[in-house]
Amino acid sequence: MGPDWPEPRTLQHWPGKLINELANKVPTLLQYDDNTGAVKAWGFLCDQESDDTDFLGYFKLHLDPSFSDPRPDAPTLEQARQWFQDYLRCIHDHIEQSFSDAFPRWKTQRTEFVFSVPTTWKNPSMINETEKLIRGAGFGGDGHDHRANIGLTEAEAAAVYASKQQFEVSRSQRLNSKLPADFRMQEKRRCANL
Repeated sequence: MGPDWPEPRTLQHWPGKLINELANKVPTLLQYDDNTGAVKAWGFLCDQESDDTDFLGYFKLHLDPSFSDPRPDAPTLEQARQWFQDYLRCIHDHIEQSFSDAFPRWKTQRTEFVFSVPTTWKNPSMINETEKLIRGAGFGGDGHDHRANIGLTEAEAAAVYASKQQFEVSRSQRLNSKLPADFRMQEKRRCANL
């Protein structure tokens, strides 16, 4: 039997949210500084209400060379790759900071980052290129025993998540329904013995 690892936990505290606001997902948004070209804001930090600031979103679709976007200002494949890697770097840096604060020596622990890709992505070279972008953003490079890979399609990941949620609900319901019955049986026995 293997080690008794704790269940993975979802990171729910993100920059741009109040400390008591939780989110399981972060918007895929970036803002760049017009003067330096550096990332100015990402995710919840992007001001979507501002008229004087452009933000970039929905660029993951453009990582697929066969994706056709009819908009005249659609990003090129190279732009989409750069934006994707910059966005992942922001996520990576936040995760690294969060883990460093919460788990001393986390960089020495065995850590695996598993990513998913859209179900329609079938081209192995495109998936390999995406893994390079993931590693280029810092994932898998923080410690000697850190890894990053693409393990599932998004549909497979959603199915695993849904199955796990259903299992947990079913298990919880079984436990809750059995406990009162067991308690009642014990109570009946105790009363019968009086």
